[in-house]
This record gives sequence, structure tokens and C-alpha cells, in this order.
Amino acid sequence: LACAAGIGRVSVWDVRARRIRFLLDAPESQNVACAFSPDGRLIAAGGFDKTVTLWDAATGAMVAELGGHDSPVWELDFSPDGRFLVSCSLHDDIRLWDVAGRSLVWSHGGDGGSLLASSGHDGTLRLWDPRDGALLAVLAGHGAEVLRVAFSPDGTLIASVSWDGTMRLWAVPK
Repeated sequence: LACAAGIGRVSVWDVRARRIRFLLDAPESQNVACAFSPDGRLIAAGGFDKTVTLWDAATGAMVAELGGHDSPVWELDFSPDGRFLVSCSLHDDIRLWDVAGRSLVWSHGGDGGSLLASSGHDGTLRLWDPRDGALLAVLAGHGAEVLRVAFSPDGTLIASVSWDGTMRLWAVPK
């Protein structure tokens, strides 16, 4: 288990032993988001320093820093195959990273596998083509800002949670 622990720290826990295994230090950042790669080998963390840091989950060694966001990194998620990492800043700057190459594939500033979903301050979800960043659809229905978005493992549903206290399940448009 990994958790963004505030100023300069990500805590990595041994759940069975119920103790902290180690702390990942990023002294210039106040980390607010973190995610494990699907194979469990990498931890991505982001925060107020506007960068994404990749760590080796077994050793705690820093692997890479990915920069370029215009505001704090608020959300992170790996693609199901682990090839890509998406990061989203507080001001809806979305970036798609090639994990192996440690390189930016595309970015999109604004209101922010085969499909990428982002949440919006306006109560919508936006669906993107990860190959070229094209906006494919806008899903409306929440009454307030959407906080979290996640795909089902089979990719047929999207779950979203909003400040309005609702959770919605969406069928992925074909």
C-alpha cells in the first residue's frame, strides 16, 4: 500500500505486518497523489512541485522525474497494461506518459488502452483518444465537480464520484 503522506513523503506500507516498509522522500514536493503500476513494480507520486516522480516499489529508489505541469499534480493512474501513466493537474492539464521511455506522449491543457477519461470541475467526464489526445465525448450528469474516475477491469464501465454525493456508472460509448 502506498499513500501520499504530505510534505516530501510517500509512505509504503507492508499491509500484512501493519507497518511502514519505507518512506519515499521528495523534499521539494507536498505529495497529494500516488498510484502503483499494475505489475506492482513502480509507484508514481505527484504533488505541489508540479512533477510526477517514479519510484522502484521494491527498493524505494527514485527512477525518474517527469515535469511540465502548470499546477500541482492532483491525479495519477496507470493504464491496465502498465505502458502508460496519465497525470492531471489541479487546473486540468492532462499528460499521458510512456512509462518505459519516460517520455511525454501528449498533453492537453483546458477543462479538462483505447480510451482515457478525465473528470471536470463542471460535473462532467471527458473521454479522450490516448493516441492523439482528441476529445471523443463529454458525459454530463453530476451536479458538482467530479472527484474520481475509474474504469472497470474489462473496460466496459466507468465509475465516477462527485462532490454532490453521488456515484455514477457509465457504459463506455462504442
